[in-house]
Amino acid sequence: MSFSGNSLDQESRLWLIARKVLAPERSYTQDHVKAKLETYLKVPPERAEKGFTLMVKQGVLVPTVGEPPKYYLGDTTPF
Repeated sequence: MSFSGNSLDQESRLWLIARKVLAPERSYTQDHVKAKLETYLKVPPERAEKGFTLMVKQGVLVPTVGEPPKYYLGDTTPF
């Protein structure tokens, strides 16, 4: 699946990917998110890491309180 078209801005593409890869109202470890990105998008670990970092910076993924943090979609609750 390619998300490189110019019809969507970066934040919109990140939300689209996150909603396809992650279930709403669930939280995931950082490693689980990256593994799901690798599998779904068929990208190497380095690219999944970059995508994860961008999703957190854009507020697509929000960390929970606690160590280690878990992440959930920014427009849902992690319950």
